[in-house]
Amino acid sequence: KLADEWPKKRLMLGGAVLFFAANLLYLLGDSLPLLFGVRMLQGVGFGAFYTVSSGYLTQTVPEANRGEGISVHS
Repeated sequence: KLADEWPKKRLMLGGAVLFFAANLLYLLGDSLPLLFGVRMLQGVGFGAFYTVSSGYLTQTVPEANRGEGISVHS
């Protein structure tokens, strides 16, 4: 539902930035609770990126090639 209200490109880039920022936070991780929190941020970022990118793919790839586009994406 969020992807229907906000621009897909913004959500996809936001998810990617969150995912990569969480990866950089692993370098600073010195405690187990911090690493758990960073892992949760990674999951939210990747979930946003992957979910929105598959929806974006179905809108941009022509219907005749959609099956091939989804198989490459997966």
